[in-house]
Amino acid sequence: MNALLRKLEPTEDTHMTEDEKNQRLLGEMLSDIRHLQSDVTDIKTEQRIRFDKVDARFDKMDAQIDGRFEKVDDRFEKVDDHFGRIEKDIGAIKESLASAKVWAIGLYVALAGTMLYVMAHGFKWL
Repeated sequence: MNALLRKLEPTEDTHMTEDEKNQRLLGEMLSDIRHLQSDVTDIKTEQRIRFDKVDARFDKMDAQIDGRFEKVDDRFEKVDDHFGRIEKDIGAIKESLASAKVWAIGLYVALAGTMLYVMAHGFKWL
């Protein structure tokens, strides 16, 4: 870049033609451009390394988050299993209540019949 800003300084050999001076400036500019290209290549390499480090950190965070979600999923599976057992228990309770209703109606009918029988004997209807 310095070659672009630099003015041609007189040298010991001032008998150079204009074409030779331009060739000399072109050579210096090419040298500076190659230097800049190597600097840019170094910067790109450093940036790639930094991005690789950032990507590694993100991968680590993704793994941690996935692990936490797996734990939450396991907890939900346990809760689902627990609710499944509760639903089975509720179903069993419903069945037992239904059979208890039948028994209760039968006992009420038997009690009423017994009570009518006792009243019939008490009033000497039988």
